[in-house]
Amino acid sequence: MMLFVNVGWGQVTIVSENMGTPSGTTTIASNVFQNSALTFTGSVDLRKTTPSDTYSAASGNGNVWFASGTKEFQISGVNTSTFSSLSLEFGVLASNVNNMLIVEVSANGIDYTALAVNSTIAANKWALKTATGTIPSTENLRIRFSKNNTFSFRLDDVKLTGVILNTAPVVSNVSITGLPNTTVELTGSYDYTDTESDADASTYKWYTATDDSGTDVTAIVGATDVNFTLTATELGKYIRFG
Repeated sequence: MMLFVNVGWGQVTIVSENMGTPSGTTTIASNVFQNSALTFTGSVDLRKTTPSDTYSAASGNGNVWFASGTKEFQISGVNTSTFSSLSLEFGVLASNVNNMLIVEVSANGIDYTALAVNSTIAANKWALKTATGTIPSTENLRIRFSKNNTFSFRLDDVKLTGVILNTAPVVSNVSITGLPNTTVELTGSYDYTDTESDADASTYKWYTATDDSGTDVTAIVGATDVNFTLTATELGKYIRFG
């Protein structure tokens, strides 16, 4: 049986992290992040100074502070295994014009893939940026922000979105009822189940074959309904519905 299945929906938010509301300079370990189920690590700290603004939906509270030198901040434990078309955006402030954080993703915590981010940015002004590239569908996605220069950065409002993967429906117990005589109408039947309760949008075909193993199986032209009336053409043939 051929099934036309809706394989996804629109873009939905998987993770949105606003870095919490630190009362002052706060270590990662001491900070209360918005997503307590995720793991946050790195060589940075959290600040409440210079809160995010200027872009739509800026949370304007805590932000991650990347001081001069080599620094990194990682979010791990993000389950993207049931999503596709993943997209990452974040708010950023750079101390120097046209400099940008390095953004990478990993499915195993060992091999990291860099995402592309447009580095055009004014100095000391918040901007919302989108990281483009392949973000893997995995049970433990790591998102890493880093820098290795003398400039400083602030990070806020990390948001990961994706399209929910729709589980394909299952068809079982396919059968045919009706007498195998010409001019007799046969009816195909089956059981349909779908995890997301999507409506049955199945299409049908009837086939002939020369034996019960399906040898020389051939689709019957025009037989695309759940019912099919046998003709003299099908005499001596095996009939299949699917």
